Amino acid sequence: MSGSPPTPPLPGDLVLVPAPGLAIRALPDGRLFVAATGAAGPGRMLALGGVAEADLRFVLDQLDGRRTVTEVLDRVADSDDERRAVAGLLASLERRGLLAAPERAPTRAATRTATEDPASRPAATPPIERPVSSAVPRSSGSVTVTGAPAKPATVGIVGGGTAGHLTALALRRVHPEIAVTLIESPDVPVIGVGEATTPLLPQFLHADLGLDVHRLFREVRPTLKLGIRFGWGEGEGFSYPFGALDLSWPPDPADPSDRVEPARRAASGPARSLLDDCSLGAALMAAGALPLVPEDGSMDGSRELSALRSGLGTEVAYHLENRRFTAYLAGRAAAAGVRRLEARIETVERVEPAAPAAGGEGIAALHTADGRRLTFDLYVDCSGFRSLLMGGGTDRRGSPFRSYERSLFTDGAVIGTVARRAPEDGRLLPHTVATARSAGWSWRIPQEGEDHLGAVFCAAHGTAEEAEAELRAAHPGLGPVRSLRFRPGRREHFWRGNTVALGNAYGFVEPLESTAIHLAIRQILLLIDHLPLPADPAERRALQERLNRRVADHWDYVAWFLALHFKYNRRLDTPFWRACRAEVDIARHGELIEAFRAHGPLSGQEPGFAYPDPLWGPEGIDVLLFGQGVPCPRPVLPSGVAAARSRRRAGWRRLAERALPAADALRLLSAQPVLLEGLAEAFRRHGPASAVLAGASPNPGNSEAATP
Repeated sequence: MSGSPPTPPLPGDLVLVPAPGLAIRALPDGRLFVAATGAAGPGRMLALGGVAEADLRFVLDQLDGRRTVTEVLDRVADSDDERRAVAGLLASLERRGLLAAPERAPTRAATRTATEDPASRPAATPPIERPVSSAVPRSSGSVTVTGAPAKPATVGIVGGGTAGHLTALALRRVHPEIAVTLIESPDVPVIGVGEATTPLLPQFLHADLGLDVHRLFREVRPTLKLGIRFGWGEGEGFSYPFGALDLSWPPDPADPSDRVEPARRAASGPARSLLDDCSLGAALMAAGALPLVPEDGSMDGSRELSALRSGLGTEVAYHLENRRFTAYLAGRAAAAGVRRLEARIETVERVEPAAPAAGGEGIAALHTADGRRLTFDLYVDCSGFRSLLMGGGTDRRGSPFRSYERSLFTDGAVIGTVARRAPEDGRLLPHTVATARSAGWSWRIPQEGEDHLGAVFCAAHGTAEEAEAELRAAHPGLGPVRSLRFRPGRREHFWRGNTVALGNAYGFVEPLESTAIHLAIRQILLLIDHLPLPADPAERRALQERLNRRVADHWDYVAWFLALHFKYNRRLDTPFWRACRAEVDIARHGELIEAFRAHGPLSGQEPGFAYPDPLWGPEGIDVLLFGQGVPCPRPVLPSGVAAARSRRRAGWRRLAERALPAADALRLLSAQPVLLEGLAEAFRRHGPASAVLAGASPNPGNSEAATP
């Protein structure tokens, strides 16, 4: 911080906080512009040179209304020169009215309790903690559950994958006063694997986190996903697109009965499934196109904007390469002031609560392999399958594990990549592909120039080697593969004492519906939305119990929804699939299946069930049952309505035939920033992903499809 302006130092016992509405903005010349909202004239603004934004934000985070200037300097400066620079910076900000004394600001010495761990007190000159530093902030002192503040001053996130970085970004975005440290193990490398997502991810990135879509496409190079194409059921399979679906069909003179198996419905010309043209997205998937339509019919992608109509809206998701995406998130987290610590967690020090009302067992500290003791007010477990904090780490005193083994039979996977070969495999698909295999299923996630592949299997019916051989037979040229094992199931607790578990640290379900990031985002939104916790321990415990039940119900429903993919799939007659049809347990919400069989599509019935996730609600169940040939009554449509819907379907097919192929459309998006901005703006207009939790708006992917 050598660029901080020289100013007479402040008294060491002075306690300061940032002025209300303090904002920091980077100027084109590299300086930082600091101002307080509502300031009149130049008296409450300042331009700073030679100061990194992340460093400035970290220093401001330490001004919590309790620490004195001396204590702040002790925490952030590791040399006399740096101490003088930070002191000068604080003095300049205070002189301009950008820092102020709180109304009541007892010093840290006056507020320390007898329970405070002496090891958590700052040393005389600890190093400043920049975003990529190896240092970690000290705890605010309350490390037991009973003393935990309602709003944590420090949060430690264990795990540097997608869930960890998204959590850190969300905390800094919504609660910028919280000091966030992300702890990554050097023993857990980031794996370069394809990741399919749902529309909740772009909504969260662009509407909630405010991340720039242009930087994302430059650094991550995602492809766009309109849905999933299932090599499932009978015949050619079926499409499951995002967005509102038309799941009705006109009367078929060849089938006068009042019951129908929609997957085998006849139509004029070649047989086609009801689901092949149930929306514009389905028609585009069949055409391998994205909703950019040249007015003159040209398909070369080199169009002026005036010659294009864009239907890009909230009915799309991203296909990602995990290594690039994680690196992008790490960069955005560093810019947001998240501090990164590389350390291997050796043991988890736990503390029993002093009273039952404390909310369950808590964590006192994390001990690293190099001898450090790290303490925080709130611990977030994003350590993946290891579940180091919530799962118990080495002492196995964590939250009990609830298995989904009765409904989800697969427990392993092999993954790899294959280059697309022109012309037979040269087309970039605008959707994920899921195909039934002898002892499980395989995925195909399109990326630039290559496809990321995986084969999921059940160890009771096949081996990793057999799954790999089947994948190689379907995809010649497949490169080296790696294998992994998993347990479908979840923890009993989402939030326990001063610990929260997110993503795979909480649980894991079949990846068949791209659930991993989606479920993690839903948990992140719950965490963010419920800070600060109630100050009263009994109220805090009651809230945590409600949240635990809410998350468990959501995950249990998604596991049940996934089980439908296996219960009714008649595509293959192997021991695995026979076992699925006979033994997969879907009794939890069996009344929904009976309602479909008795009355037709659930999406056309009066809702009598509170679906925990609108993305996999009644239309999703209808698609799976239609696609797998489960019979149901034929809906009765007035002739005028049926004719109008038939015309609309025909219109979707015509548009899809004129739309740009996915590869051409992606090149055009990169060349025309205004089109890409339109995609992000659609999600911003739709509102934040947090609205899903409150029921304030439909989930992206369930709104009316945009028509170019």
